[in-house]
This record gives sequence, structure tokens and C-alpha cells, in this order.
Amino acid sequence: MTYRPQDLINDWYASIDIKQKAHRVASLRLNVYHHALGISTILLGLTAAAILLVGMENSQLRLIAGSLALFAATLCGIQTFYSHAKRSALHSATASQLGQLRREIEELEKLPPKYLKAQTEIFVQMGQRLETIDQTAPPLKKEIIRQLRARPEAPNILLKELM
Repeated sequence: MTYRPQDLINDWYASIDIKQKAHRVASLRLNVYHHALGISTILLGLTAAAILLVGMENSQLRLIAGSLALFAATLCGIQTFYSHAKRSALHSATASQLGQLRREIEELEKLPPKYLKAQTEIFVQMGQRLETIDQTAPPLKKEIIRQLRARPEAPNILLKELM
């Protein structure tokens, strides 16, 4: 089977474009989760402390404060063990790697066609790099990819819809 270099480059562009947008959406969404959990934990903890300071004698207020503190601790545990910020950084790093590879492919595309056709090693290396990035990338939800394929122009709108 023969391939044309431009067909391979076009396939790479399409693949990189979708994956880069999907990783950006995943990163942004995980950042939102991280901050929402953090802010909620702070507010619940502060509310529990304020209730305890104000209503030390009232057993119902102490029960409410204790419940809020337990809920805050649960949210803190979720934030710690799900590592939304770390996972967000991994998605962001993957999107950056894909962007760098895309820029390199754009530079490759500027080469004269006669030079490009003779450089199968370059294509093998680019394909291997794309495969390596895919293998080391954090997993993406299939829903993100599916929706981006349906609406590739709007990753920020997609983020709002997924939330």
C-alpha cells in the first residue's frame, strides 16, 4: 500500500486537533472540580467553626456544625485522593506536547515536496512520537471525543455543556 505524504500529514492534523482540544477540555474541567471542591471545603469548615463559636450551648447547633465538618472532611478527602489538579496538569502537558508536534509537522510541511517524499524516516519518527504521546497521555472520556468530533470548533462551549 502506498501513501502520499500529504495524506499522512492530514491524518495527523485531524488526530492531533481532536486530541489536543479534548485534553484541554479535560484539563479545564478537572481544574473546575479542583477549585469547586476546595472552595466548598473551606466554606463548610468556616461555617462549622462559626456555628461552634456562636452556639456552644445548643446541642442542635453542635450537631449541625459536626455534620458540616464531616462533610468538609469528606470533600477534602475526595480532593486529595482524586487528585484533580494533578490530573489537570497531565492533560495540559499532553495538550502542549501535541501542540509542539503539530508545529513540527507544520515545519515539515514547508519542506519542498521532492525532499519530503524521500524522508520516510521523518514520517516514522513523527508517527512514533504521536504514538508515544498517546500511550503516556492520561485517559480521556469517550464522551469528550465524541462531542468534539460533532462540534470541533467549540471546546469552551463543550466544557460548559459537560459541567
